[in-house]
Amino acid sequence: QEAEKYEQMVRQINSETDRFSQRLLILYFLSYLSEKIEDRDLDSQKIPKHIINALAYVNEHLAEKIVAEDLAAKLYVSRTTLLTTFKQYTGVNLRTFLNETRLKLAAMYIHTSDYSAIEISEILGFSSPSFFYKQFKSKYGVTPIEYRTIFNPTVNTKPTAATD
Repeated sequence: QEAEKYEQMVRQINSETDRFSQRLLILYFLSYLSEKIEDRDLDSQKIPKHIINALAYVNEHLAEKIVAEDLAAKLYVSRTTLLTTFKQYTGVNLRTFLNETRLKLAAMYIHTSDYSAIEISEILGFSSPSFFYKQFKSKYGVTPIEYRTIFNPTVNTKPTAATD
């Protein structure tokens, strides 16, 4: 049932033509996921409030540049405390978490939308399209374009650069 809800939200995001509305829907979707994680995790173990707030912040600001020092200041903890406890409770460091989350969403976009790889890299806040390509290929073993050809061959995007 949850999977259906997620798929419905993704379809709604992809059917929205207005970029601003689409971003709002994405934020809602990420917020919804964050709440689900929060509800499940709070019941099973005591997670520090700053970690829950960090995850919520990351989900809401995924397309922006997130710097550990700035995030720690927003959460009123030291950078060391944030990074140590973040890894302790999530199993990965903050940078890895950001990249993995962005890559998973990128794969979802490639699979379900007609955005070009460059547009997806911009929407998800990668520092550059080339960094996005390298990270994507490292994680999935294929470029974003090859991934789309394999998993969503009916989508035809307009190339926006030579790397597309």
